[in-house]
Amino acid sequence: MNGRPDKNMKKNAFMLLIFLSVAILFFNIGSIARAMFINGDRYREEAEAQQLSDTILTAPRGTIYDKNMNPLVKSASAWICCATPANIKKDETREKIAKYLSEVFDEAYDKIYDKIDDTESKYAVIQKQVTAAEKTKIEEFIEENGYGGVLYFTPSSMRYYPTNNFASTVIGFINADGEGKGGLELVYNDELVGQPGRIITAKDAKSQSMSSDFETIVDAQEGTGLVLTLDSTIQYYLEKALSEAVVDYDALGAYGIVMDVDTGAVLAMSNKPDYDPNNAYKVFDEKAKEALKEYEDTDEYTEKYNEALFSQWNNKTISFTYEPGSVFKIFTLAAALEEGVVSKNTTYNCTGVYHIGGWNIRCARRTGHGHQNMTQGLMNSCNPFFISVGQELGTDRYFKYFEAFGFTEKTGIDLTGEATPVAGVTYHAKDSFTKVNLASTSFGQTVNVTPIQIITATCAVANGGYLMQPYVVAGKVDSDGNVLSTTEPQIKRQVISADTSKTVCEMMEQVVSAGTGKNAYIAGYRVAGKTATSQKISQSLQQEEDIYSGSFVCFAPADDPEIAVLVIIDEPGGDVHSGSVVAAPVAKEVIENSLIYMNVEPEYTEKELATVTKTAPQLVRQNVSAAVKTAANHGYSTKVIGKGDKVVAQKPTANQSIPSGGVIVLYTEDEVRSSTVKVPDFTGMTISQVNKAAVEAGLNITFSGPSHTTSSTVAFKQSYGAGAEIEAGSSVTVYFQETTGVEDMAEG
Repeated sequence: MNGRPDKNMKKNAFMLLIFLSVAILFFNIGSIARAMFINGDRYREEAEAQQLSDTILTAPRGTIYDKNMNPLVKSASAWICCATPANIKKDETREKIAKYLSEVFDEAYDKIYDKIDDTESKYAVIQKQVTAAEKTKIEEFIEENGYGGVLYFTPSSMRYYPTNNFASTVIGFINADGEGKGGLELVYNDELVGQPGRIITAKDAKSQSMSSDFETIVDAQEGTGLVLTLDSTIQYYLEKALSEAVVDYDALGAYGIVMDVDTGAVLAMSNKPDYDPNNAYKVFDEKAKEALKEYEDTDEYTEKYNEALFSQWNNKTISFTYEPGSVFKIFTLAAALEEGVVSKNTTYNCTGVYHIGGWNIRCARRTGHGHQNMTQGLMNSCNPFFISVGQELGTDRYFKYFEAFGFTEKTGIDLTGEATPVAGVTYHAKDSFTKVNLASTSFGQTVNVTPIQIITATCAVANGGYLMQPYVVAGKVDSDGNVLSTTEPQIKRQVISADTSKTVCEMMEQVVSAGTGKNAYIAGYRVAGKTATSQKISQSLQQEEDIYSGSFVCFAPADDPEIAVLVIIDEPGGDVHSGSVVAAPVAKEVIENSLIYMNVEPEYTEKELATVTKTAPQLVRQNVSAAVKTAANHGYSTKVIGKGDKVVAQKPTANQSIPSGGVIVLYTEDEVRSSTVKVPDFTGMTISQVNKAAVEAGLNITFSGPSHTTSSTVAFKQSYGAGAEIEAGSSVTVYFQETTGVEDMAEG
């Protein structure tokens, strides 16, 4: 061999080259085909992810309004703070960013650091719902340190509640992800959220966004707005009264509902204590916070803290079940009248106890009420009388009305968390409803209901017998305020006749004018109502002491009802727990303020006209002796301040309102045209004692209390605190209540 390849070797090499070339060609074709047809979508997505930034724009949630279109909940512009951890090359840079952001957001350093610690991640959310002020601070930090490729913002929105805790348990709140958590925010979440938008932006090789020339924006669409049945003014009256009641009676809680009698629309709904949706994960109840201290530094703390949160979020007007007590007598009465087994003239002799099935069921008045007619039995809240009425009805007929009034089903109100009635648990099942069960249920014991069930059934008694579907959302609107839909009142069924309704209304009016509900009497307005006091049996056994709830339900005007009010004072402290004492005055305050606001004109009797406010006569420029005589002729006493001969000023001024029998302060010197006096402590005083103390102090008194007063009718509240300094001649409202003859306890 000469070392040169022969022809066969050349030929073999050539063939091998061709074979390899063809193999490579087919391999490449296969790879291309696989990339195009099998993995094409995945590669395309990965390429776009590297070349494009696709950011979701959170849609502003729909606004929530009260019935008069006052906004209760709004959405505002906000931002999401994002980072590109892969662009952070140094640990000290990461530490610096984490430290700064933890200070701005008031978050733990470690929590922020962990979010930017993944060196391969190109996207991390640092904080949602960033405010404009926070964004400005961080942008300055980015500019100063050249962190444009690390930190950036995307548009978002945030929810805020300008009225803070106002109607919070009805409205609910949203979590950090913008999802409804409780109340209307949860129930109507899908409609409130709106349609998200997008920002699609081209990115350079360093994953930084390029100019707006390479940007496409699809705007987010605001969610549907809700118009509620709540009236902010009436809601304010209710919340104020309940808040004061919790303090005044050292109660566990106070719950209330105001409802349109004819439609079932909820005008106000609240339970105290509640919370601020702007800071929903903070415990606001002082008693709950005090109880949590026992669990600090223990494994149970988190569990107990969460329990406190869930409790404050809970809308107890629909989820809280309780023994209603004597309020239930109005439904027993309505059923019996409708069936014709009793009339207003039916009589009963109460001896103080009713014997049935081996049980002795006692009346609130242990000595008995004696001989009474049906109206008097309701006025006195006589247990034995109503047991006898229930027995006349019988178990089958009673249960028919128990069911018709809605006590075996949810009301179906458009809120979340309504308690479900359960046969054999919350009420006696029909197939095991005995005469003894009937006896206790007739006056509201051994049955558990919700506040929303009670007021809905009460409205049926008041409005001619129609059980209405309660509701909170009156309609829906778009972002421009255009009406999308409205809620029409819905009649579930007629439970009693119009005649029966009218009769019960007349009898309930007597409860307020002269019965156990006299502490809810309002001069000029005909109020119909019913008191109740019930023992919380299970809690009483657990705590080895008697635990009660006191309640009052009412509506007005009694002859043409417009609104109904229910107030429950849960576990009032001290010795006073009767619904007639702790709940009736609260409901009175709410319904009186509401009727005045609604422009319902008062209609005074002759007796009431003698006590209502009048206008002060003109006494300025008269001689002092003449002014004193003129005031006396109008029924007013006087207090002279100064040594002059003529009146140069007066308080109240001419034509200003002044209570009948009040005092007019006369000033006789220019330099003493006004003076202040200290408000006495009227608490515990009778009406005559309050009058005397007020005249001596130079103050006018507006009386608020029962129409019929006795020596046990005493002041329990005043519009100005004892010791407050106010101008002489000013009017102080003093609230009186009757503490005897108003017993309404349901006892077995």
